[in-house]
Amino acid sequence: MQKIIFIIALLLTAGYINAQQIPPGSCGLLYKYDAAGNRISSEYFCNATGSPIDMRTAVNPAKDQAAPTDEASFVKVDVLFPNPTTGRFTVRFAKPLNNTPILITDATGRTIRQLTGNGYSLEFDISGQAAGTYYIVIRNGKDNLVQKVIKQ
Repeated sequence: MQKIIFIIALLLTAGYINAQQIPPGSCGLLYKYDAAGNRISSEYFCNATGSPIDMRTAVNPAKDQAAPTDEASFVKVDVLFPNPTTGRFTVRFAKPLNNTPILITDATGRTIRQLTGNGYSLEFDISGQAAGTYYIVIRNGKDNLVQKVIKQ
C-alpha cells in the first residue's frame, strides 16, 4: 500500500514539475511570473527539438524584468511557406509589422541575417546557406516569436 501511495505521489509531482513545458513537436505560450505572482512576460514558443529550450535565452539573453506584456500587441505568424524550402520562403503575419527587428539564425544560434520588417508579408532567401534547420526570430519588445524553417 505504501508503494502505491509513493508511486501516485511521484507521478503527481512529475506532472506538476513539467506543467510549463511545451511538449516536443508543438507550439504554445510560455509565461514568466515575478515573486508576487504577476505575469511579467509571455513568449510564443515552438518546441521542435525534443527538449524545451528557450530560444530567447539562446538568441537574446538579458532583459527579462519589465512590465507585463500587452497581449494585443503580440506578433503572430499567419502562415510560413513553403516549409521545407529550397531557399526562398514567405512569412505572413496576422497583424502588420512596424519596424520590427527580425533575425535569421542557424540551429546553433549563430545570426545569419538581421533585418527590420514592415507590413503583413515578408520574403526571405537563404539559398546561399547550407541545408539544415534555421529559425526566424521576430522581436516584439521583450517578447520573441520563433519560427522554425527547414532548408533542403
